[in-house]
Amino acid sequence: MSEEKITNPEVEGAEVAVTASNPVLDKLAAFGGNDESYEKALALGVESVDDLAELTVEDLVEIGVKKVQARKLLASLKVGKTSATEDEPKADINISIDPSSILPQPMDDSAWLSALKSGGVLKVNESSYISAIRAAYADKCGLFKVPALLRDEMEIFAEDNDEPVGEEYFKIQKMLTRHDYGEIFSAIDGLDGSFVSQKKKDKFLKKTHDVMWPAIRTAFEALDAWYESLSKVYSNPSMMMAMFAGMSSGAPIVNAAAQIPPTDPVRDASDNLKDAINHVFGGFGVPVATALCYDARQIGKILENPGLPAMVGAANREMMLKQLDINVNSLYARQEQNMVRFVLGFVKLDEMTTAGDDSRYLTALWQIGNQLGFKSISSYSGASSIGGEDFFV
Repeated sequence: MSEEKITNPEVEGAEVAVTASNPVLDKLAAFGGNDESYEKALALGVESVDDLAELTVEDLVEIGVKKVQARKLLASLKVGKTSATEDEPKADINISIDPSSILPQPMDDSAWLSALKSGGVLKVNESSYISAIRAAYADKCGLFKVPALLRDEMEIFAEDNDEPVGEEYFKIQKMLTRHDYGEIFSAIDGLDGSFVSQKKKDKFLKKTHDVMWPAIRTAFEALDAWYESLSKVYSNPSMMMAMFAGMSSGAPIVNAAAQIPPTDPVRDASDNLKDAINHVFGGFGVPVATALCYDARQIGKILENPGLPAMVGAANREMMLKQLDINVNSLYARQEQNMVRFVLGFVKLDEMTTAGDDSRYLTALWQIGNQLGFKSISSYSGASSIGGEDFFV
């Protein structure tokens, strides 16, 4: 430490020894350095504590700091620099939100079947919503046509090549002629596969076509309008990044210059979607939707058979589906899951959020909906399904 004489103004003519702070010397002294070390450091060009970080362990040893202490000194400078950097505002902020961390997660197939069987009485709950969405989605993509088409193609191929039909043919024939829903209807006495007729299935699917799909589309339109308003309000890039930084941390967003657009139209759309789904489930909707969804799962299992394409004379699964003119490809499962998540997210909007604290949730919901291609639809007709045919007509 160096000393300099400073006059004490309260005691005239008296001089008091006061130690003058020298950060570089203090830092060296904390790790075994001395005045000589300080002088040698100055000779190397060190003018501040930050400059010490530019020295090597060998440099510090040469000016009189022991090797172990030299390493500790440099380590302490790195820690300090990292902490200071973390305190500074980030210039590059990831404004993406992970929907899976915010939106409700659909139950998997095993949980779905368990939910349908428990309690003795089927209700319009999450498992029923999932049934309706999956059944309607499968119908739009032509999945329910698969068994009959496969059966006919397998029969034609076997006859043309003088080969007997295989075991898979009879599994498909059984699926077409006898529906066994014991696994999902076991909790309700008197309800079996014969109750869910093709007429009831067609009636239910027509309801989803006329009521549910338009309500889902309207829900996204309301959400998309809210998101566009949000984007305009935060058109300033720095403001947008600041907003999402707060959203990602869960902190409340306070900005006097701009406000989050009101979410009332989105909440109204959520209520309308609930009403639409309830209408679809009127009468025998619950068991019929459940049976249709179960059928879709069983058809999916048939399509997973790697030997199936050869039974209809196709080189692979994709060629087989093209031969059958079925609109199901590798995107089917992911898009179906996104549709389920989108509808569940909308239905549970009031449960998951409160007014004024829903920006993160709605942004994540918009990200899911935006993947479903609603924006390419100018009306309820003209939308392409996975396979290219009209989806919302």
